[in-house]
Amino acid sequence: MPLVSYFPEPVTVPDCVADQPYRQRLEFVRRVLLLHSFSVFAVLAGAKFAQRAGLIPPYPELSLGLLALLVIVATLTRKYLRDKLSQAVDAFLLLVMALLSGSILTLVPENHLGLFLAGPAWILAYLVLCGKDFSFVGMPTIGILGSGALGIAGVVSGTLSRNEAVSAWMILAAYWAYVSYDLSMIMKRRRSDELLRSVTDFWRDLTNFVTYPIKVILHWRRYRFP
Repeated sequence: MPLVSYFPEPVTVPDCVADQPYRQRLEFVRRVLLLHSFSVFAVLAGAKFAQRAGLIPPYPELSLGLLALLVIVATLTRKYLRDKLSQAVDAFLLLVMALLSGSILTLVPENHLGLFLAGPAWILAYLVLCGKDFSFVGMPTIGILGSGALGIAGVVSGTLSRNEAVSAWMILAAYWAYVSYDLSMIMKRRRSDELLRSVTDFWRDLTNFVTYPIKVILHWRRYRFP
């Protein structure tokens, strides 16, 4: 009887990025993270601009609901229409999800938005500093340790309150860990020419926080794990 993993195996496709030589994998990682970081920068910058212009959404719960619905639609299109839609569809989905996210983030205090910019900024900095030795563990770990030290310095100097420093550190740590882990999974189900789809996957995969525990439970029931 073949051994079965305790957790569901990740989705893979033939000729995926993870099966390519290291040089091609590194090039893919750089391009995807560059596009992803710019998309996050655009969302945060757009939210700050909207705040200063007084463009606060009157019904933020509607924007949140639409974003959740769009993420689900994007996930379903990946599962059932993977080879039938062009990457232009992914570009459109990414644009709309970014706009909705920006409208929701206008409710976040402006100084907090400035702190969140450290998320994509560190990813870009790491891409420069790591050279050809990219590490999926090193990127979030160094960012988490560095942001923690900067947070302590901010509290000591009086620039940040303790609550601001702790909340920002936790959000940034979760963000870097998510990006690093999700990218390693994206490389197993995407090919080298699927850049836009890969960037959109960062948004799609937010549904995993809800659906993955369900998958694990169904997997355990199927194979009768204790």
